[in-house]
Amino acid sequence: MEKKKNKFKIFGKNSDNENKEISLDLSGIVLTPNKNDSPEFKNNMKLCMESVAFVEKVREYEYKYPFRKAIKLAIKYCLKRNIYKEYLEENSSKIMNMMLQARADYEAGIPLEESRRKFLKEFE
Repeated sequence: MEKKKNKFKIFGKNSDNENKEISLDLSGIVLTPNKNDSPEFKNNMKLCMESVAFVEKVREYEYKYPFRKAIKLAIKYCLKRNIYKEYLEENSSKIMNMMLQARADYEAGIPLEESRRKFLKEFE
């Protein structure tokens, strides 16, 4: 059975600082906001979807570049297009370290829950 892909569209700025629709294929993710959702919920959903877009960009670059460079390029790409911008501006080095450590933990066979606890302490 073939997995159905979801189209996800966000709006950001391209390299010419023009608003542009960016389309991503995300499998297995379905978020459905509705008009009665609180502004806080909608903002959290926006951040969630932007973080997904960031991770998808890292994965895309990872096919062409080493992991560290893929993260750096994804950060640069997202910052240029105002995707996850405020969070990346404040936390890009933490995100870089967290992703590199998560990869190292995964490759070392460290259980996901243990790795997750370690990261949550770092962001407190």
